[in-house]
Amino acid sequence: MEIIKIQKAYNEKTEKFMKTYKKQKDTLGNQIKEEVIAYNPSWLNCFFGNIKVVGFDFDNTLVDENYSIKRRWQKVLREYSYLSSDLEGTFFKIYECRGYTYKFHLNDTMSELKLDERFIKEIVAKFLTTRDDELLLEGSLELLKFLTGKNIKVGIITDGKQSLQEERIKKAGIYKFMDFIYYGDQKQKPHTRAFKQCFKLFPLKSPEQFLYVGNDFIRDVQSVSSLGTKACWITNEKYLQTMPNIIKTQNFKELLKYFREVFK
Repeated sequence: MEIIKIQKAYNEKTEKFMKTYKKQKDTLGNQIKEEVIAYNPSWLNCFFGNIKVVGFDFDNTLVDENYSIKRRWQKVLREYSYLSSDLEGTFFKIYECRGYTYKFHLNDTMSELKLDERFIKEIVAKFLTTRDDELLLEGSLELLKFLTGKNIKVGIITDGKQSLQEERIKKAGIYKFMDFIYYGDQKQKPHTRAFKQCFKLFPLKSPEQFLYVGNDFIRDVQSVSSLGTKACWITNEKYLQTMPNIIKTQNFKELLKYFREVFK
């Protein structure tokens, strides 16, 4: 129910925003307007200057989730290659077509190859316990080093369960930087419980001293900004972001540039 309410509010704000955006674009254009926002020193200082804590989403924010899932499936499917020499090839043909968020790659593979579907449960269980390398997204490590060097607290709030995510965070080589980590075993975003618990850890004078960085507008940005915090949306979306407590950046390189402008 809460997700539906947030989605409805987001749709209403988006509709209102797009009407404003069309007027802005007629006079300034998307690129020019973004440059005005991005390089205005007073605006940068106002947004970033009082930040004491930065929280991050994990998958597709700090690390490439598709890379992790693909590597784990490769490792597992090779163990079951005795079922069919075409098992891995067929699986990844479906994988590339459907995308990594699709949940039935294996089911479709077994069906196409006419293999015994009783193996599905066993193979999936093997996948869920398999670990492999993690790929940090470009600029994430540099940003973490910079923030901790400036005595800004950093941490992760992820929807993933601790049994999986803790080891993945360690494999990514960033566990040592974390002042806090909240897993999704009990509540998941856009529920705000983890954020509220995080606020209690640090003596913040205002919620605006907390910045959350994520790639999903509803789960990562809309939810936390409703608490009065600041949020950074990592996205390639082209429309402008006009909400005062939200900044839109394409990548960590851009975000790091903003922090360096303020914390010289």
